[in-house]
Amino acid sequence: MKRGFRKAIARGAKTLWQAIGGSVRRFLLSLAWEFEGRVRIEGRVIVRSFGGDVRIGDGVLIGPMVTMGCSKGGALSVGRGTSINQGSFVEAIERVEIGENCLIGEYCSIRDNDHAFVDPDSPIRGQGFISAPVVIGDDVWLGRSVVVTRGVRIGSGSVVGANAVVTKDVPPGAIVAGVPARIIKWRKSPPGNDAM
Repeated sequence: MKRGFRKAIARGAKTLWQAIGGSVRRFLLSLAWEFEGRVRIEGRVIVRSFGGDVRIGDGVLIGPMVTMGCSKGGALSVGRGTSINQGSFVEAIERVEIGENCLIGEYCSIRDNDHAFVDPDSPIRGQGFISAPVVIGDDVWLGRSVVVTRGVRIGSGSVVGANAVVTKDVPPGAIVAGVPARIIKWRKSPPGNDAM
């Protein structure tokens, strides 16, 4: 009888946490981040740093185990209607902008920084970071496990195939894939070409 009672209590506590947990998480994050409307947070979000300017748009979905970080002096913005799915990592030392109505697949990495390793006689760990802004336009789809590196601009309406590593700018409407990512097709006519 005790075991059944304990299970019932555990189920009740879990149901209660699921009911209020999202609200508690949103409240705690809103102390450090600016929410511009309703934001849906599914599961645990890992916040790596505070002090930067973080703005999350209306209707954004942040999936479970997403890690987001923004250093002091940095800026991170996510446009309305965007989804960042499970296990993704978004970090801004300088600036990361993700547009409206984007789909960020599971386990993507979007970072505006890399470790510096200029001095071969010093440990890489102590050489600091180099950074350049990352800008992702509106209506962009990043497939599962895409890596977006520092200094990259991904144009609106683009699609990045699963497991691609984006090291250079992607024009609007392009479909890219591979390591490094290359244009394989166009979703919309490329600039200056009216016929596809």
